[in-house]
Amino acid sequence: MSRKKTQPKKNVTPDPKFKSTIIPKLINNIMYDGKRGVAAKIVYEAIEKIKTKTKDEPINIFNEAINNIKPTVEVRSRRVGGATYQVPVEVKSKRAQALAIRWLVESARKRKDKHMSDKIFNELYDATIGSDHLPYYAKEMRYHGGIIGPVANRIGGGRVRIGGMMHELERNQDRKHSLHSGRNSTHYQIWRLAEHGALVLCETVRITHFMANT
Repeated sequence: MSRKKTQPKKNVTPDPKFKSTIIPKLINNIMYDGKRGVAAKIVYEAIEKIKTKTKDEPINIFNEAINNIKPTVEVRSRRVGGATYQVPVEVKSKRAQALAIRWLVESARKRKDKHMSDKIFNELYDATIGSDHLPYYAKEMRYHGGIIGPVANRIGGGRVRIGGMMHELERNQDRKHSLHSGRNSTHYQIWRLAEHGALVLCETVRITHFMANT
């Protein structure tokens, strides 16, 4: 019999203003040195600033941003017949939400805005509506929207075995891992929509190069 104890699940108390269970998690990720009040003020100020950009309810934009950031598939190592393969697997909902919050905060901290509330607001805004400033898509917004490339995720160690052969990939994340097919993959290119299928299902899409290496 296994002696490993199962950790009890922690119930997150919704925030009093928006009744959201995601906002407390975001506050915890932003909190530094136990100053929860400061972190909460940053988050609420960021959400309130959404009102200046859209007529929609700020909490709806917030939830949409988190959903847009969530990954749906990740690559995991699987050993089959003595060989290790990188296999795409679905990301569980709780892990997807945790990754979305972590990536949101990490990206916000890298912004050049003066105040953290502005950084969080701009990340939320960019993750939903996008930016009208094209150079942003070559820098901090380079992963905004759908990723067009061979691998839209992270390859641990920058090595993958395909067809029995080990391939070395560019380690463009922390010099350890390959992220989104490298620094100069197809997601860095600017594309023009040439043709698409049904607007709702979007079954087929054909795109052409508009401008490369911007």
